[in-house]
Amino acid sequence: MPSHIKITHQGKAPGRFLTSQLLKSAEGNKEEMGQIFTLVEIVGPDPQFPQIGLTILNTLKREYYRTTSTSDPQNLESALKKVNEVLASIAQNGETNWIGNLNVVFCLLIGREAHIATTGQVKIWLARNNTLTPLANPSPIASHLHPLKTFSTITSGQLTKGDKVIIASSEIMTNFSPQNLKEFFANNIRDGASDLTQSLRKLRQLNVNVWAIDLEEGIYETFYLDAPSETPLTQAVSYTKKYFIPLAKKFSSGAQGYFRSGVKTARTSILPKSQEFLRHASDKSKTFGAEVAPKFQKTADYAKKFLSQRMKKPVNHEDETAMKNANIIGRSIYTINDYRKMHPQGLKKFIYLSTTYVRKTIYFLDNQLGYLKNWFLKKRKQPIATIAGILFLIVILIVSISIQKSRQSARRVEAEQRNQLTEATKKLEDGKSALIFNDKENATILMDDAIKTATSLLETNIKTDAQAIIDSASIEVDKLTQSTRIKEIKPFATNSTSKVFFTYKGNCYTFSPNGAIEKISILDGVAQNASQMPNDVGAVISLAKKSDDQLYLLTDKSKVFLFQIQTNALSEMKNADGDFKPSVDISVFGNNLYLLSAQNKQIWKYQPTDATNFGSPSPFAQSSLASALADSKAMAIDGAIYVLTKDKVAKIIKGTKTDFSLKGLPKAFADLQSAKNIYTSENTPSIFLLDATRPRVIEFDKEGKYLHQYLFPSAIKNPSWFQIDYIGRKVWALSDGSVWELDL
Repeated sequence: MPSHIKITHQGKAPGRFLTSQLLKSAEGNKEEMGQIFTLVEIVGPDPQFPQIGLTILNTLKREYYRTTSTSDPQNLESALKKVNEVLASIAQNGETNWIGNLNVVFCLLIGREAHIATTGQVKIWLARNNTLTPLANPSPIASHLHPLKTFSTITSGQLTKGDKVIIASSEIMTNFSPQNLKEFFANNIRDGASDLTQSLRKLRQLNVNVWAIDLEEGIYETFYLDAPSETPLTQAVSYTKKYFIPLAKKFSSGAQGYFRSGVKTARTSILPKSQEFLRHASDKSKTFGAEVAPKFQKTADYAKKFLSQRMKKPVNHEDETAMKNANIIGRSIYTINDYRKMHPQGLKKFIYLSTTYVRKTIYFLDNQLGYLKNWFLKKRKQPIATIAGILFLIVILIVSISIQKSRQSARRVEAEQRNQLTEATKKLEDGKSALIFNDKENATILMDDAIKTATSLLETNIKTDAQAIIDSASIEVDKLTQSTRIKEIKPFATNSTSKVFFTYKGNCYTFSPNGAIEKISILDGVAQNASQMPNDVGAVISLAKKSDDQLYLLTDKSKVFLFQIQTNALSEMKNADGDFKPSVDISVFGNNLYLLSAQNKQIWKYQPTDATNFGSPSPFAQSSLASALADSKAMAIDGAIYVLTKDKVAKIIKGTKTDFSLKGLPKAFADLQSAKNIYTSENTPSIFLLDATRPRVIEFDKEGKYLHQYLFPSAIKNPSWFQIDYIGRKVWALSDGSVWELDL
């Protein structure tokens, strides 16, 4: 690959879209097709310009590297034709502001061959033998240029040793002439790019990009106009990375043999001799310690005695006074005592207290060191001390290794997260590009993938960038798929073991496996016991509303109970055959009871005989429905019966399956493998599905046509049961023991 230096910007160029990129094949077997140095500039503040510019680059890269012709100019020409077609499609969709404002250069380098295509006011020169020659003439500025003729010619040529190619955006000529540029890049392109960058920063000219390409030097670097100026330290780091580290790697590769030989010598010769020396030194050390220890003890005792004599506690002031007045015979009977000297103040007091504390500290350390010395000198303690020291070193080593591994793991995780963020960003940009060409289906898939990838990064240090991707992609996806994302809210009930629930007049009724029926206030979450199921009847797995305040409860032991909400009364239902058929769901229509049995591959219909009894069950579905009902999960009735199977909904009328299917669901959201429940009624014009994989409620009309979807907050992970209030536009959902109230 030829050496290259790029001058660009980290952020956005003022008043335009401007980027310079190096395009190369992602496949290793196409390296012979070369690399394309690109510079794309669209002058103007239009927010669509970035998408148009990136679309041009993506189209060129995709079309050039997937061609099969053996002629490189022909491959480039085919790719440019496709770019022209893409630009024409953009213009046909009403986006024409880029026409007359587009400045592009594509420089394909394959070995020493160069193929160049340009449009607009771009600058590209060949520096050869101290001369600077233009390689492309600026295109005429005309707003009426036809998009299909944006790129019309290719300039080809052969480069020689010492040649340099300089590519620059249109604004470079504002402050610099070709002669100036020739002087900048007369020698080392890295030094020239550094000097040019400094000059551009001083002039505050941030709206340019420059490529400097040299076939001979091994330099690859980028200078940012909007980054802080280089300091001597940053220059040293840069040179270290570019020059010294490669040399060190080259040296280390040659030194590996010497290192292995040295290790072998150390193992076979040096290490055994070292071990013998250490054993001998250890014996000598023990002998020396036994001889020196008594002398050390004698010296320590003398030092202790010396210090104690020099640092005796002063006698108190009363004793001092008595001593001064003790011998007054033959002297004056008048004795003058200056008590101010007996009570030190200020600096003297500080010195007195300091020496006292120092003395106490010395005594303490002397005692402790003496104790340790005696302990270590005991022969029977030496092995223990040695083992303790070894264990201490082992612990330190283990802790150090653990810390190093943790740091390496953290760096690896951070790198993976950055790669995921880059991937999400690319998918978002590709999705927006697809949207420009009205490829809504592909745009939805790409941007939804971007949301999924970015969502996995919300608990990391780059959550701010991930959230920005989610917000940007969600706006577009929601428009394309008729979706509503419900905002984060808190559940009103938590830690519930119930598999189902029912809301009625501001309260939620849950049914735990131990038979307890709880009444929970939706407003404040206060719970109280409402009733208790009998023992050994099983856990409630489904329910159906008989009337506004009466529920049929189905247990996993094929029992059915009637629960009256107003009185909290429970009544067990009976039928002529004894137990009810083993079922997964229960529904009511009219006065009849319907049980969905996946085990029997049937829907059983029970007709009441009195308030608590039903007759014998009759099969409702024809035998041809057996295969469909084998995977059934739930059902809903509005006159017809809608049965949710593995990933479909079957509509059954009078026991016969009708020609019914769910239609129009966006491809990115079409997976219904984890749909959990279904709801409709004779007074509800829609059919609602509860999906667990993409936590959401999906709304269809009665013909199966997709209408809307409501995506749950991220806190709702795996919803298993729901209840719909179509008139009040409410949905209640059960997820991992918590019950949520959400607005549709």
